[in-house]
Amino acid sequence: MAQTQDSSSKERSVAVAIIGAISAIIVALVAGFVALDETGHLPWQESCQVKLQLTEPTEGSRVPNGKNGVEISGKACDLNGDEGWLFDLDLGDHYYYEVYDDNPGPAVVHSGIWHFEDSPIGSPGDHNVRYIITLVDASQACSIRLQTAALIDENYKFRSFPPGCRIVDSIDVYVTYL
Repeated sequence: MAQTQDSSSKERSVAVAIIGAISAIIVALVAGFVALDETGHLPWQESCQVKLQLTEPTEGSRVPNGKNGVEISGKACDLNGDEGWLFDLDLGDHYYYEVYDDNPGPAVVHSGIWHFEDSPIGSPGDHNVRYIITLVDASQACSIRLQTAALIDENYKFRSFPPGCRIVDSIDVYVTYL
């Protein structure tokens, strides 16, 4: 009887040890997956190589009707208070025209994948005219200057950008405006 009890105790001890080891492995795996790396990212996330980036439309895309516009997409990470502003550079008059929806302002304010409708783009009568969609990384000081800019010919447009603004990406598109 002592052997049976002894054998049974050993089996329970082994089972408890195995369960404890498995639990420790699970805890270590879970902790490894939720712990942030030294750059503040989750292990399965891409590291932040580029703070602001345009991903769509592709370089040289055709915009068949500028009145309907084009969807712009991109990525943002580690903005740290900066914002992304979108502009269409008109090579005819050399102005950067701010791209905005109902209210002027930044298009990108959070990290992650973003989308923005650039509508309209171009001018009536354009036929396969090149415009450059431009993404600007704006510091807080730059954003304030952009937000307080005066209208010029009923548009928010700039020949150059204030201090703290930096062009970080651009895509050429060819616009026909119907």
